[in-house]
Amino acid sequence: MKLLVPLLMCFASAVGLTAEYKCTISRIDFGDDIDVGVKERWNKQLIGKFLLVDTRTGVMTGALNNSLYKPPLLLNGGDSENSFVSATIVSPRFDADVVGVDTRIITIKTWQSGSKKPFSLFWDDMLMRGRCSLQ
Repeated sequence: MKLLVPLLMCFASAVGLTAEYKCTISRIDFGDDIDVGVKERWNKQLIGKFLLVDTRTGVMTGALNNSLYKPPLLLNGGDSENSFVSATIVSPRFDADVVGVDTRIITIKTWQSGSKKPFSLFWDDMLMRGRCSLQ
C-alpha cells in the first residue's frame, strides 16, 4: 500500500501534463479544382464535427486523424505567446507503401484570449477552420 500511493501521485501528475483541445470544424475552404459534389460531401461529413488534439504529442483524433501512417511532428506545443503547431507529411520518398503525398498541418492560436481558440487545419488542398476549447 505504501508503494501504491506514490505511484498514483506520479500518474496523476503525468496526466495533468497532457492538455487536450476539442476543436469543432465550422468551415472548409477548397482548392479551385475540386468538384462541387465532392465539396458538398466533405461539408456534410465534417462541418459541426470535432477533433481532439493532444498538445503533448500532436496526435489528432475524432472526425479526422493525423497519425494513420506515422506520428505527427510537434513543431510547437503552444503557449501564451505562440500557436500550437503539429504537422504530418507522408511521402513515398520517405515512407514505405505510400502512394502520393499527404499533408496535414494543424495550428491552434493558443495565445489568443478567451476560452475558444481559433484553429486552422491544412489537409492537402483543403483548409478547415473552427474553434477549440481545452478539455
